[in-house]
Amino acid sequence: MKLLTTMKNAILFLLLLIPVISFAQVDTLSFYNPTYYPVTKYSVKIDTFSLKTFKIELVQVKLKAEQPSENSAYCRIWLTVKSGNSVIDKIFFPECDAAEGCSGLYSEGQPSKDYIILSKFGDNAGQLIIIDNTGKIQKYPGGGYAVSDDLKYLFSIHDSDTSGVTIFDLSKNKLVFSTNKLKEELADFYKSGTKYFVVEIDDDATNENQTNILTVDFIAGRLIKSTVNDQYVEKATRLKTYNSYTFSPCSCGQKE
Repeated sequence: MKLLTTMKNAILFLLLLIPVISFAQVDTLSFYNPTYYPVTKYSVKIDTFSLKTFKIELVQVKLKAEQPSENSAYCRIWLTVKSGNSVIDKIFFPECDAAEGCSGLYSEGQPSKDYIILSKFGDNAGQLIIIDNTGKIQKYPGGGYAVSDDLKYLFSIHDSDTSGVTIFDLSKNKLVFSTNKLKEELADFYKSGTKYFVVEIDDDATNENQTNILTVDFIAGRLIKSTVNDQYVEKATRLKTYNSYTFSPCSCGQKE
């Protein structure tokens, strides 16, 4: 009987030790437990945000450089929305891989008081993460983003293996459309008059004074490609961007 109890205690100890020994193994429904991630071994970044009556906690953990292992490239992320002691919504990324770029969630600036907006990089599958004033988390393909001056529209270019764009209506808390079937590599978003467009990188415009652009058709839910004179782009207003790669290098939510 005593031997059986000893064995049970040993098994329990090993189960508790697993998250510390192996960064890859964790209960996907678990919450962040600081005892599993001692500061001597892990780099921990904690950010908190307030939205209406909600408290949002973002925890990002990675192995320190002096602790190299097969898991040192990964970033572990917990995003939790609470109202008091009640969890309203949450996301957990057990292994966010930088994939030769950035990794983690970034929250540079917050253009609207009605949302908390985050950009997730890594895994070759960037995301636009929007927390609205109900405390719910919305996820769409994306990454860094731009916002119109009137704070109505949000535009996000997909940080992934495939080229795409996600457009969100902040005034209606509604997705306008999202597409990942573009062939063009895209740069910045602009506004000209009442039209919004994005510039194509390394375009194939035959005239050196011309640029290929893709104009947003909100009604049809698509982008329309055209070639314009460079002056058209120069006279347009470039939209303010958030969480762009201008802060590179970056890892696990931190600017290095």
